[in-house]
Amino acid sequence: MTEIEEPTPPWLTAKIDQRVALMLDTLGPAVSGFDEYTVVMTPLTEPEEDATPAEIQRWERACDNCGRYCHVGENFFTGHLVRNVEGHQVIFMFGACPECARKGRS
Repeated sequence: MTEIEEPTPPWLTAKIDQRVALMLDTLGPAVSGFDEYTVVMTPLTEPEEDATPAEIQRWERACDNCGRYCHVGENFFTGHLVRNVEGHQVIFMFGACPECARKGRS
């Protein structure tokens, strides 16, 4: 596995913004109840709630942008980005195919 380097691709920034909005909409006022030491770690995307074990395994190597499955042995970029959300650190884990990992680079 390889990591995406700076700058952050625009699609990744947009997906994280969407995930933050969903988290705030879902958790609402509960976020303000977190203590000062709370750290949240979340995948950028998740498999469907009723996903089979095979679908979950495929999701593990699917691009969080385009959904392309990257076979074992094929480049698959992974990483994490940290955001401050309502005063708490939120760590977003993601994966990307080679094409999407390059999007946004010069």
